[in-house]
Amino acid sequence: MMKSKSRSWAEMSAGERKAVLIGWLAVLAIGTYFFWPSESVEPLNIAPQPENPVLTPVVVTFKRASPEALVAANRYFADVEQAMELGLNILKSKNLKLLGEHSRQFSVLADQGKDLFGATIADPLGRCGIAGNFARTWWRAQVGAVMNGGVESTPNEIKSDFTIYESSRVDCLNTISEGLQSNS
Repeated sequence: MMKSKSRSWAEMSAGERKAVLIGWLAVLAIGTYFFWPSESVEPLNIAPQPENPVLTPVVVTFKRASPEALVAANRYFADVEQAMELGLNILKSKNLKLLGEHSRQFSVLADQGKDLFGATIADPLGRCGIAGNFARTWWRAQVGAVMNGGVESTPNEIKSDFTIYESSRVDCLNTISEGLQSNS
């Protein structure tokens, strides 16, 4: 094995100096290409954000069991399950535009559940919002598997997410029904 010894600029021949300069110019040109802003890139229009978005309260529509909450929950879950069923057909198409649009629909549904019922166990009807969030998680796992040639990134992720969705949906509806019975 030969040990390389660095030499100073003055010790290099004219050809070696030229090679070093060309090498550094190539590195500079490649770096400029990747980091120089393109004329076609438009600046991001970022809307002003609240000073502390974590403290922005979510206004929950239903905070206790009521006939209206039960109707809203049943309507909400019908919308979620319709999106799940439609999603299975979209997955078969493997159309990226449709997959993206449907992913946004699941996000809208999850946000709607959070706004209607809350999304934590601290919210009295939070299981309803949690169910919507797991419907979105189920969808993302489905899309991930399709993009990965039918292989889930985590084994049984799709089944697990659906099981949690279903369990949360049932808990939500039971909580509302039990609340209605105790109010009678």
